[in-house]
Amino acid sequence: GAFEARMMKTIQAKRLLTRGIITWGDKLLLAYNKNDTFYFLPGGHVDLTESASDALLRELLEETDLQRIAIGELSLCCVYENMWREGEADVFELILCFGAKLAEQSDHSGVSSREDHLSFHFLSAKDLADVDFRPAKMKSMVLSSLSNDFPALTYFPLGGRTT
Repeated sequence: GAFEARMMKTIQAKRLLTRGIITWGDKLLLAYNKNDTFYFLPGGHVDLTESASDALLRELLEETDLQRIAIGELSLCCVYENMWREGEADVFELILCFGAKLAEQSDHSGVSSREDHLSFHFLSAKDLADVDFRPAKMKSMVLSSLSNDFPALTYFPLGGRTT
């Protein structure tokens, strides 16, 4: 329809991202953007020659010191469509989120960042409820992953409907 036609004309950038819902016991690993002061799931862009799950593992190795631990089996648990205005351009991103559990018997409390603008923290559900987490619509799904197993695949399409 008309909405789709307008969107096709105005979208300037399209991004495919992968993010990790990485839990350690009752805590969740989050990245913190020091410049814009918000938390988000760790991960990054998917390169043309790799799978989304391989991209997540690559991004974790590039951004953190998590190569010292074994990340468990990844399971796709969320597909999120997001769009916002960045300067004069509309940006559309498709985010594929994978869940993984870290071994509880290992100490992962001090995950170091390899990038100056990021830091990494394990937050409890209570702590997560009180912080600026983006994209905000995913917060309840992410919180549920701390109290249960990873949710069944959740789809967040543009327009706000969750299925």
